[in-house]
Amino acid sequence: MSDMALDYKVHRITVDEFCQMGEAGVFEDRHVELLDGTLVDLSPVGKPHAVIASRIGYYLAALLGERAEVVHGATLPLGEYDAPEPDIAIFAPIAVADIQGQFRREEAYALIEVSDTSLRKDLRTKLSLYARYGIGEYLVVDLNGRILRHFTHPSEGVYKSEERLTYEDRFSLNAFSDIVLDVDSFLPPR
Repeated sequence: MSDMALDYKVHRITVDEFCQMGEAGVFEDRHVELLDGTLVDLSPVGKPHAVIASRIGYYLAALLGERAEVVHGATLPLGEYDAPEPDIAIFAPIAVADIQGQFRREEAYALIEVSDTSLRKDLRTKLSLYARYGIGEYLVVDLNGRILRHFTHPSEGVYKSEERLTYEDRFSLNAFSDIVLDVDSFLPPR
């Protein structure tokens, strides 16, 4: 660490400040999320990421119907210093009944990240963050490894269960245990 770095106090941005900055248009030309009080640039979304995220969203919306809302790119405030933007969030219908205000973590059934260039952040920073705030289920679609990682049962800041799923596998979300999901619908075509 340089001597100069020791001369300055770092200001962590709060979720409230982050939201005010967004409303004021500060991020007009930037795509950022707030992680641990720090503005983090989101990677540009390439075609594989965009196509798979869109397909997953349509697939889930069709299967879940009115039982849930499938939302793309929603900022989800968590605590004082974190406002991540998962690629896809599955919310209780009440979360979108009133379009004013912010989403709340208590309304989130599951969060999904589609990862190509962001895999390290999604499996470390976001995994820890979502577990710490009790997000019941977290899915990471690893486009390069062609695997779906399904994390459940958050406790004491970690997920107690992880499934690694690939083509032809099937699974269910805890909130919708009666609906069987095909992993093929989450991964790039073979």
